[in-house]
Amino acid sequence: MSIWELSAQRHTTWAQLAMHADDQLRQRQSWALSQIISVGLPGSGTANEVNEPYPSFYDQYVRNGFGSYRNLLKDISFNKIMSEWLSFLDNKSLQYNINKGSIMYADENFAREIMQLFSIGLFMLNKDGSKVLDEDGKPVETYTIDDIMSYATAWTGFEERDARGGASAGDRNVDRSLDPLYINPESRDHFPKSNLYGGFIGDQVALCNDLPDRAFLRKGATYKILGSDPTPTLLSSEVAVEMNPDRPKMELLPSSPLFNRLCSPDSNGDCTFPSKVVLEDNLFYDDAAKLGLEYKVETLRTVEMKAGMSHPMYYEYVRQPCVEHSFYSDAKKVIQGQVSGDAVQDNVMCADPTLPVATSMCLEPDSEQSVGGTVHCNYMGERMTYNSAIETCAAKGLELGEPWLFRNYPHESGPCAKGASFTDFRSWTDSTCQVKVKVSFDAGKVAIVHSPSPDHGGMTNTEPSVSEASLNFFKTPWTNGHFPSLNDCLSIGSCHVHDDESCICDTEVAVNDVFTSSSEISSIADLKAALHIGAADPQSFEDGHFTNIGSCEVDGLAVYSTGGDCTSFDSDTIFSFEWKSKPLFLKNIKSEVHISGSSFVFRNPVQFISVVQTEARDAYHETDEVLDSLFYHPSHPPYLAMVLAQRFGLSNASPSLIERAVTAYEAGSYESNNLQFGSGKYGDLGSLIAVILLDPESREAVLDADQSHGHAKAPLDKVISVFRSMGLKFESPLVMPTLLDSYDTIGQGSYESPSVFNFYLVEFAHPGAVQDASLTSPETSLYQSYRLLYLLDALSTTVKFGVNDCPRVPTFEGWKISSPFQCSTVEGNTNFSPARFSYWPSSVESVQSIVSELSLLLTSSRMTTSNEALITSLVQPIFDTGDISKAIRAAQQYILTTPEAHTTGIARISGNERQITGYESKPRGAYKALVFLNFA
Repeated sequence: MSIWELSAQRHTTWAQLAMHADDQLRQRQSWALSQIISVGLPGSGTANEVNEPYPSFYDQYVRNGFGSYRNLLKDISFNKIMSEWLSFLDNKSLQYNINKGSIMYADENFAREIMQLFSIGLFMLNKDGSKVLDEDGKPVETYTIDDIMSYATAWTGFEERDARGGASAGDRNVDRSLDPLYINPESRDHFPKSNLYGGFIGDQVALCNDLPDRAFLRKGATYKILGSDPTPTLLSSEVAVEMNPDRPKMELLPSSPLFNRLCSPDSNGDCTFPSKVVLEDNLFYDDAAKLGLEYKVETLRTVEMKAGMSHPMYYEYVRQPCVEHSFYSDAKKVIQGQVSGDAVQDNVMCADPTLPVATSMCLEPDSEQSVGGTVHCNYMGERMTYNSAIETCAAKGLELGEPWLFRNYPHESGPCAKGASFTDFRSWTDSTCQVKVKVSFDAGKVAIVHSPSPDHGGMTNTEPSVSEASLNFFKTPWTNGHFPSLNDCLSIGSCHVHDDESCICDTEVAVNDVFTSSSEISSIADLKAALHIGAADPQSFEDGHFTNIGSCEVDGLAVYSTGGDCTSFDSDTIFSFEWKSKPLFLKNIKSEVHISGSSFVFRNPVQFISVVQTEARDAYHETDEVLDSLFYHPSHPPYLAMVLAQRFGLSNASPSLIERAVTAYEAGSYESNNLQFGSGKYGDLGSLIAVILLDPESREAVLDADQSHGHAKAPLDKVISVFRSMGLKFESPLVMPTLLDSYDTIGQGSYESPSVFNFYLVEFAHPGAVQDASLTSPETSLYQSYRLLYLLDALSTTVKFGVNDCPRVPTFEGWKISSPFQCSTVEGNTNFSPARFSYWPSSVESVQSIVSELSLLLTSSRMTTSNEALITSLVQPIFDTGDISKAIRAAQQYILTTPEAHTTGIARISGNERQITGYESKPRGAYKALVFLNFA
């Protein structure tokens, strides 16, 4: 089979489904969504030469057509087709590029288009779709250049998966285009990312150091099966080390409550090992169960289950989404890599002592310079907090400290480091470390700087990403918008000017309560705006740790306290409420960073990805939060409602309809004629399309007379509509349409979008009356003369001769034709065509009945009385000859040339002849006149 035939299959599939699928509304919705989230074909490559990748991408529209738009956004974001189309495949972070020798910022293409075209549009919108105006009466933009740059960093690290192997490893290697991308944490940006609300990606997400003790045994903990390979998929690890049977594993005993939950035994007591397990409640551990190893550690990576099986089974623990503060107090130094005879440490940085991000580094008490440090653990790869590292060393009769030596020798490095690459983990030391801030003078952006204590060799080889030379700046909100100037930097004792003309300063972190009592809270909206730090679900803590003290007279609110009441909130108070179909838990604190010795203050940023221990898991969580920041943006529902309404016949839907559509979309529910549509969750496409199609504004025929109502039909929509209404019939089941290359001829085609902006701009207004009335008519941008004439000629040819691929004849090219199909020269002879119209009127007693029924099928009975009378008069002589078939063909061709066949409004006939010459008024300006001659 040729490459042409392989690539044509996708067009064949699309055309067949568009014309014959039973789920026509889903297919129509999918076509509409494909024009909102638009991709086209690359110039070359495997995806362009074979069939599977693009239909697989299109299936995302089909699957999610009546589901959550959020799911669709995630699907397309992890698709290779989209990553190539908008150039974020293999997009690298700035620091990754710097480490490779070049200063190159993240590609901004996808970050811009997912906002502008796929989710929120260019301007802030009210619920009715009108633009939000600033104090000067100008539209407020949804994002800035800085926002694009920030979001671009979130689309770094996306790479193509390895081939599956076997048959998939051939030259075509299609599976790599079908499988979702994965995120490589090494090339991912690790730093805070500002959001569109003046805060950060990760705002209102729980802090990692606020999660309950042993969160892996509590409500919400997630485990994914690994099978017989213990190597985690979302955590950094070496396969050789994980597979080594001599390395200590986190083995679960059969008596363990966690073992039982992961085993999920059937009625015979045999383990079923579900692929994914989410704990729905806290696991209860009695005194005997607490002897299990999992109850003695602070966190898990993978767990091993044996229980008499021939091969162990492994699960990976996936920690719930949580964030870290970028600036913190009492930082400790962590080291990475070997420490040789010169006692010099490399890639040193600070770490928050309350987070389990490093291993122990144990030394003999009062050890000599020649004695090296050792790593001890409960299982291979264990990470622990600073205090736990001290306890781990003490249990071995050792002390946590700063090593003179740390080498990759089995007899030296300890039981939990031997054989491992020392670049895979960092270790705690007892040395101090300062977290400083680097401020750019021009915009007030900041970067994180770590200043560790010198090692025994007198060096401070800081990790480049957090050194004083760091270029990893990001936005942060400064109190009153004030940040240090050059003069300020020179005058503040804790600051100094760096060589790159930025200011590096010491910092102090202050954490304070926000509310002291419920009397300060007027509404949930005000509370949400004031609190930026999330909290874990209070029900995931030990019984009795939190008490639900009620709503405190705030509708929809639940307040949890560790001992206070509604008049005495403190830093442990948690507020809970539902926001857009999801539960939110917010902590009653704010964290601010003060530049030491000055009045300059900024909000303490949060970040998903730890600069100390970078994991793919956290990059996936961060990506989810990025998508949520767009999905829950206030402009998203009205923007999507407006562009989807355009695709379903309402180029200028009224503000009231848009508001009703937004209400249904946000509620996830719509009722019409006692029928309920939607899942009841925010962002439901089923409820949104139900409003657009069933709202009285869409169904009231009298509105067709309103010139602002309806729309101009898109070219391909017209073709499919005519084919369906006229009963296109195929002579052979193996002869199927492709409508290949129809973009060149009529302006639209499946899988032929010319740009990410689709075939036309949603805001396009045709010059003249439409533009003067501030209306839009997107589809009319495709109404060029040559395309309109080609479309009419091709439809006429199909009426007269059936579908064909005859040369020099306007037709819908790409129909797979083989003998005995030929080109006919006799009008009405469709015997040589692979497909022809099978339509026959229900009554042929008169021309009026034929024309009336065709008007119903081709114009929804919108044809004006004068046009219907004119066509009837033209067809009558043919009808009188007795050639009914020819009369039907003539009526079809005449009706297809009327304005009513190309728009959904009612045409207005003035009765006046159009003025051709003799205009007295001068044109508005210089212009060029084009005369188009059609010699067909």
